[in-house]
Amino acid sequence: MDKNKKNILLITLALSIWGFIAFKIISGLESDSEQTARPMPMKRKAAKDSTKVYAFSFAYPDPFLKKKTPVRRISVGSAPSKVRVAQKTSVLKPVTSIKWERLKYKGAMYNASRKTSVASVTVDDSDYFVRQGEIVGDFMIEAIANDSIRISCSGHMHYVKREK
Repeated sequence: MDKNKKNILLITLALSIWGFIAFKIISGLESDSEQTARPMPMKRKAAKDSTKVYAFSFAYPDPFLKKKTPVRRISVGSAPSKVRVAQKTSVLKPVTSIKWERLKYKGAMYNASRKTSVASVTVDDSDYFVRQGEIVGDFMIEAIANDSIRISCSGHMHYVKREK
């Protein structure tokens, strides 16, 4: 077959396929017939009242213990048992003294393009550049100003003035 004949055959085949697709789409859009769903009969099962009583056995052996423990039987009754609620005792938090002198504020720089402030701080003779919200040692930087910074440690807030 010539190359020309193959091209003609392929073009007619492609046009016939596209014509068939267009015919299906147009005939689907123009059909005004209503389609109704036919109800299918469903088998309904009547709900059965089950009054079975189950007994749970919680006497499973512990797979990690090599010794066998005595089996303790627990009976499940139909009446609810009374449960004693333990009273809550207040836990006293130990008072810790925070050494605020460990942190020294050297100064701040403002980045205009990012609109953030960076503070220069010294904690235990180590210098850091920190932003708001960062944690250095035990201290969290809450706010940065030109003359002071607000820091928090263990829920306590403190202001540290800039050193000169």
